[in-house]
Amino acid sequence: MKCLISPIIALLYIFLYASIKVNTYNPEKINVLISKPDIEEPESYLKRINSFVQQYVDKKRHENNKSITIPTLDIEFSYCDPVKTDGDSLLWTYNYYDLKRYVDLEFARNLNCTIRELKKQGDDSKFDLVVIQDRILYSDDTYIRNAIIEGSFYIRHFYDYLLTLDESEISNYTKHHDKELIKRARNPEKGLLGLPYEIDFNNLYYYDEAEYLKDIFLSGILSIALEDGSELTDLFFEYIRSQFGEPDPEKNFEYLNNFIQDKSKIINFYKSFRDYVIKFTGKDIESTLSTTHRQAFQSFVRKDKKLFKGKASYYSFLKDKIVYPFSMVNLSNNYGIVDGKYLSIVAYSEKYKKYSSDVMNYVLLLTSEDFQLARAASFGSIPTFNLKSKEFLNPINNETETPNANAENENDVTKNDEIIKFDNTDDHTTNIYSYCINNPDICKVYNNTKPVEIKKIFYKNKYSAGYLEIRITLPEILKQLLIEGDSNLIFERIPNYFDKGVLVEIQNKHSYKEILTFFLFTGINLVVVLILLFTMVKVYKNRKHPFLKAISPLFSNLTLLGLILKCLFPYYFFIVDSKLSCQMNFALNFFFSNLIFLPMLAIIFRIYYIYTNVSNVNFGKKLNDKRILIILSIILILEFIITFLISFAGNYDFSTYGVFLPYRSIWCFFTDYVTYMIIITFYCTILFFCMIIMLIKIHKISKKYGDIKFIFFIVILLFSTSIFDGSIYLLNGTDSFFFVLFIVYLICCVLSTYLLVGYRLNFIKNHPIKNGSYNGNSVNDDYFDNAINLVNFIPLIKDKNSINGFSFKSSNGKSKYDNKNNGTFYIIPEEEDPIDRNPNNYFFNRTLKMLNQK
Repeated sequence: MKCLISPIIALLYIFLYASIKVNTYNPEKINVLISKPDIEEPESYLKRINSFVQQYVDKKRHENNKSITIPTLDIEFSYCDPVKTDGDSLLWTYNYYDLKRYVDLEFARNLNCTIRELKKQGDDSKFDLVVIQDRILYSDDTYIRNAIIEGSFYIRHFYDYLLTLDESEISNYTKHHDKELIKRARNPEKGLLGLPYEIDFNNLYYYDEAEYLKDIFLSGILSIALEDGSELTDLFFEYIRSQFGEPDPEKNFEYLNNFIQDKSKIINFYKSFRDYVIKFTGKDIESTLSTTHRQAFQSFVRKDKKLFKGKASYYSFLKDKIVYPFSMVNLSNNYGIVDGKYLSIVAYSEKYKKYSSDVMNYVLLLTSEDFQLARAASFGSIPTFNLKSKEFLNPINNETETPNANAENENDVTKNDEIIKFDNTDDHTTNIYSYCINNPDICKVYNNTKPVEIKKIFYKNKYSAGYLEIRITLPEILKQLLIEGDSNLIFERIPNYFDKGVLVEIQNKHSYKEILTFFLFTGINLVVVLILLFTMVKVYKNRKHPFLKAISPLFSNLTLLGLILKCLFPYYFFIVDSKLSCQMNFALNFFFSNLIFLPMLAIIFRIYYIYTNVSNVNFGKKLNDKRILIILSIILILEFIITFLISFAGNYDFSTYGVFLPYRSIWCFFTDYVTYMIIITFYCTILFFCMIIMLIKIHKISKKYGDIKFIFFIVILLFSTSIFDGSIYLLNGTDSFFFVLFIVYLICCVLSTYLLVGYRLNFIKNHPIKNGSYNGNSVNDDYFDNAINLVNFIPLIKDKNSINGFSFKSSNGKSKYDNKNNGTFYIIPEEEDPIDRNPNNYFFNRTLKMLNQK
């Protein structure tokens, strides 16, 4: 019996304990996404940080501190392990354009892994919080969007997957943070997207016995982890600052002009950087570029290298590993990268929807002053306090104070013969002093560090590249420089980062293909435009000729003008540099399309109206060119105004392909372009079917006058080129494929022109009217403007006896073709009746006609 009772009691205990546990703490955990450490083994670090945080949270729960609410859920840190396909999209794109050497694949894979996790929604969502580097947080928040990066990672902004924090609710919990760090986490549009988690900065370590080496740098004495693209980029940026100094914002970063104007000078600069790296790391540059953080760290610990360029957070690890005295100092000219990390809430966190208070409390707890000090003591991290504050005396720089061993003030702290004065101090100030007393070297180096803003190193204006674009491509370009020693590649590509339209001298380019393609495209485009302009002139000169009169020369020229403007439209992108001009871009594009279609519609409508209203009455007022032109002009102007006003409701952005092209070419695009194309296609389809319906009706009626099937082909051709133009609009500036497609479009324009007016002009040239006159009235005067029946002058009547199948006939059917006079025409008019020609006698003529029929 006892054997049965004991297990039952044990089960009851387990059940009761589990019930209490469930009621007290939810078994679900808040998951935090972090990046892997540089030095420590990832799994070891993960166990340490999870154990440390859990103990800290449990301790706070027992303390029942009312200053901050302790979450009921547990928390767990973990990494994102990239899969095989992470980064493949970006690599494939660059590889397709033979630019694989520009991609830092390892960085791309880790970034894509992080983005993939942040995108997950619903049950797939795993992470609730993310620790993200300052350099990544707004690295893609630029005026110019990079189409390649966005298309490869399928993102608009990285911060779109982070939640905005309510500053008014947490203001009392953020006072200990450096205000500058809070400012850098704030987005003008979205607000505060994270709280400072830790900071770090670059510095130099050396053994005290080799202190003299830190200034003279002998060959091969420096250990540095250049396998990491971020470390290589940081080194390059710090070298730029040490050589060019701090930029003057008032001069709009004129130092960047050095990278463009004087080639010999900047080439020497790149060579000096290569010499600098080789001299201090050793001649085996490929080995140097494959050195990881752990290898560089161990090399310094074993004293294989006397100097080590690392981060301030490595200091505690070095103290645990090294038995020999060593020190840390600032880098050359005190310039160094200062980078922070922020703790943010994942936008698609499912637990935030259920336990928002717990998630928010963890954000406040893990960024709190007390937790940062505790983590600094255990992990060597650097808290986000303002260690450079001028509101109190810095204990590290207070070397001039006279030692006072008999200090009576209880707020005076004496250490290492230094007096630290706390005047009107609070707990936060005391904590800063406490941290700096325990970590004097870190505080001293940090105070002397001149921060290098990596996001602004190549920032010249709003068209400059964001850090993310630079981070993906620059490390590989630098590696090519260091390995091959060829400065031309970096000379060509770096100007691409900081300004639009910057094109280095053609003779210095390797991209002859792009340049030749561009000039070939421009030449062909110019030839087509000149052909269309010449055709317009010829149409205007022969506008009174009956063979052109039927298709309305004025409207035909408007259609040709629309085609010309469409041909020139791609060049408009070179002058677009504002949202307003971008909106104008789409309004003009729609206007040019209408300038092609609406005159064509007017031509077809005119013929349709004549064929369906055959009469002896003068249609001059209804079908007069000026009348139709006024209506057409009003429609075009209204459409342009409406389109331009509607464009204000849309979102417009600028995009670039970055290093894909020899220069930083930008173009604007409509973010709702799909919707725009649907509307435009629907509008064009309506116009198309209206023209088709009228043409079908004309075709049925006009069999006795002749075949006009060629007009169907013109309309279809114009419609297809319009759709084609819309498709290549998306490819503008991509590569030579765009130029090939646009040349096809230009050929379509020439064919359309020939079918509309070209063959008619050719016929007029080969078959001129004898003496250019008829009954004393020149074809260049206004005789044909007053025709009673315009059908008589539509030259679409088949004549099997004529060479081209068409002839001019008057209503009485009289015509004569003179084969003896080089194919000239004699037009024989009917007898003129002044009564019949007077439109005021319409009812009289009608009654007379009815009497004659009787």
